[in-house]
Amino acid sequence: MTLCTDYAHVLQGLRTVCACGLMRIDPNAPLSFTSLRTANVVRCEDVFHPLDSWSPTDWACAMAGEVGEACNLVKKLRRLTGPTMESGGANTPDSTVDIVDQIGKELADTIIYADLLAARLGIDLGQAVRDKFNIVSERVGSAIKL
Repeated sequence: MTLCTDYAHVLQGLRTVCACGLMRIDPNAPLSFTSLRTANVVRCEDVFHPLDSWSPTDWACAMAGEVGEACNLVKKLRRLTGPTMESGGANTPDSTVDIVDQIGKELADTIIYADLLAARLGIDLGQAVRDKFNIVSERVGSAIKL
């Protein structure tokens, strides 16, 4: 049983566009879940492997690995900025700017894998985030909703 949406039609339609260098999201435009999903699945299927060749467990473990890498970097950041303020150790980065940049990259990897997991399961991640945000807002009595 295939859980994911069939992205073959999307890939087929965009393969020519990609070859011409036109499959680019405007870097100045706000990133949307829709543009991430489209580019993410097309790239996955085009240069890595079919989305459904990995199980949901495979996608979840890849995502968890990236979260682990981000957490390890946060631990190193704490060493630089925390009460003991270690510096110069073999596993300690040179600056907080460098480590924050690395954390951003690992968090981005996490989001990319989360989107691929959601795609594999047929979940509209944007709608899921909106729904969950609003559920929590209701639960805590906040008027802020998406």
